[in-house]
Amino acid sequence: LNVNNGRVASSGQACDEKACTVSKKHLAGHCGCPTTGTRMVDGKYYTLLNPCEEILLYKRIVSLTKWTSVEYYFGKGPDAPLFTLTKENLKKAFPDNRHFHTTLDALFRNNSQLSRFDRLNNMYLVNWLYNYIQKDARIMNPALH
Repeated sequence: LNVNNGRVASSGQACDEKACTVSKKHLAGHCGCPTTGTRMVDGKYYTLLNPCEEILLYKRIVSLTKWTSVEYYFGKGPDAPLFTLTKENLKKAFPDNRHFHTTLDALFRNNSQLSRFDRLNNMYLVNWLYNYIQKDARIMNPALH
């Protein structure tokens, strides 16, 4: 583990080779290959689902006594805080994008649909939607480039 002043060094960054110990509770890091990965926050592991997309989606498997459930989260970048994947949290994360808000409400009836994968475009539908709206905004207003 490469740590520099208490921060995990990302690939390609120089890092002080000083050995140290970091508590799992305070660690937020990434490991894995470029197409998959795991992020650990506060001692909990989250599987990265889409490392090449704008809105990073994570899943966490929660085992209860008799049942196992899957929880979905998102972040705006690899070091950004994680939030439960809900329409409300997406709207809070992108407060100025009213078109995105409206389209989220129109296309997704409930929060469980936000984790749908679009096989045609080979990406998660929420990211396809976000990218489409961003592209549309740049076409309508070239100053946004």
